[in-house]
Amino acid sequence: MKKHLLALAFSAFCLVASAQSFSMYDVPSSSNISSGTYLYYNHTDPATFFDFHVDIHNTTQNTVNVKVRKAVLYTPAGTTTQFCTDQLCYTPTTTLSPGNTPINGMSMIDLKPQYKPESNTPATMAVRYSVFNVANPADSVFFIVVYNGVTGIPQLSNEPVTLSSPAPNPASGSFSMNFQLGSKSGSSAQIVIYNMLGEKVKETALLETEGNVKIDVSTLQQGVYFCALSIEGKAVITRRVVVTR
Repeated sequence: MKKHLLALAFSAFCLVASAQSFSMYDVPSSSNISSGTYLYYNHTDPATFFDFHVDIHNTTQNTVNVKVRKAVLYTPAGTTTQFCTDQLCYTPTTTLSPGNTPINGMSMIDLKPQYKPESNTPATMAVRYSVFNVANPADSVFFIVVYNGVTGIPQLSNEPVTLSSPAPNPASGSFSMNFQLGSKSGSSAQIVIYNMLGEKVKETALLETEGNVKIDVSTLQQGVYFCALSIEGKAVITRRVVVTR
């Protein structure tokens, strides 16, 4: 009987230890953001930082010490990303907030990601922000922000560069995408697949200025990937695709 009680007590402790302590809300809409959500923003002014706010709520009655981790999934050259917690901002090279940030019971902190392109060619950047309980790192929430910004030389032509969403998505064997290079016709272009760590796992050259390309993903592991239209080595448009088995 004592063994059973100990086992039940241990199970209850594990459930409490792994319980979710946080919720996230977009500011100023106050809408809930589920952990794992993708947020998409456009910012094309290389002279200014773009920022937005996410409130991280402690849903327990106890004070929880947290850290924020920034992981750049992929980035073109010439872009800057950093973050602030409440009034304290960190340098672009900071990937883990130093020290512990306490959140009192039923209170919150403000997490403010910031992004700035450096010049004027379309480019895409993706960053994952995680907030975790220092005492129990498995107790965490995260979101991924995808910025469609600019970096490089101004694009003078009005003819658009386009890339359709993958179909089917999720994909098990392959998927297809329609593309148009527009003003970038004649440039070196590829469809590049990145995993969640930002590692390039597949690349397919585009030999035409527009059309449909079929991507074989049968050898990729199950998971979420970024599919980028890359022109002259720079990611111009990015789509998300889920590979299933």
